[in-house]
Amino acid sequence: MQCYRLLIGGNGQLGLPSCQVIQVASHRLDDQWERMRNRHKTVKMDAETRFPLCLSLSLSCSLSLALPLSLRLFSVSELRGKFELLWESFHHERCVLSIVPCSLEDGHGNRRVFLFSAATDGRIAVWDMSTVANSDKPPTAALAPTSPCLTVPAHQSGVNTLAVWEEGLWAGHTDGARITLASGGDDGQLSVALIRVQYHGEAEGGSRVCLQLQSQWSVALAHAAPLTALRMLSPGLLVSTSPDQRVCLWRLATTGLSQQGALVSHVADAAGLEVWIEAGVGSVSGCGDRGWVVVCGQGLQLLKVTDMEDGGNREDKTGRKSCVGGREECVKVSLQQRCLDDKTT
Repeated sequence: MQCYRLLIGGNGQLGLPSCQVIQVASHRLDDQWERMRNRHKTVKMDAETRFPLCLSLSLSCSLSLALPLSLRLFSVSELRGKFELLWESFHHERCVLSIVPCSLEDGHGNRRVFLFSAATDGRIAVWDMSTVANSDKPPTAALAPTSPCLTVPAHQSGVNTLAVWEEGLWAGHTDGARITLASGGDDGQLSVALIRVQYHGEAEGGSRVCLQLQSQWSVALAHAAPLTALRMLSPGLLVSTSPDQRVCLWRLATTGLSQQGALVSHVADAAGLEVWIEAGVGSVSGCGDRGWVVVCGQGLQLLKVTDMEDGGNREDKTGRKSCVGGREECVKVSLQQRCLDDKTT
């Protein structure tokens, strides 16, 4: 595992951007075993041989990383040029396949940071990392959670991808927030869970929070192959893909999940998605917005989502729109192929 710093600037003479790559720190799983190796002794080796996934968390005093196979939290020391292990958890007792962060803000301006992790057992664990993230002192293992604050059973087997959409305080609910959690697995199923985050007042325990699973929906055969990538384009609108070479749009309403459209992609072995919204010119309510979807695998493909109309969505106090719990007809969309950027790996 390596960490780099990118220095991006401009070339004044040619007017071209320039990039300088500086290695900050590095870490190997087998470093400690190399130091302990002795030809006269048998040393128990670490069964974890690789880091399949890495996630960065921006903390108040350092940059920390959470990485599976087991769940591990590192801090990066540029001065010493190495990673320092702060915390690790073997809660899943299985290979961790996906992790995703979520950040909320309560009524007092305090930041709440949650980490969602999923493994091959089909369960999703929610970790409260707020104490580590908000500490003024260097993070230590004592600040990290010992167990997840919520576990959500979602799939029959491995959970390949996670996507979250956080909704802050909204009208009439000043003591809590809501998180929409979507997941896709090896079973080809698409699952969506609605989680209520309840903030306790100072008289009830200070900064403690309580997470409750409000509702859960699923589509058993969302894809004909393992669902490998999932993104939330907007509140109530999901995009998914799979090695079956289909890109699907899903609408989330009060009655559950329904498919809005599908398109056969030219990208084989689809492994990832990225999405973003382009606001319509002169649009105030969101009508005329366009969404863009990039599918990657054996090549790249750019897709356009059009006619994203606002169907009476409400807004929370953060100004973000919310479809869940609103009118059933949230969005009207159509998926179009824009261009095929690259047909090679």
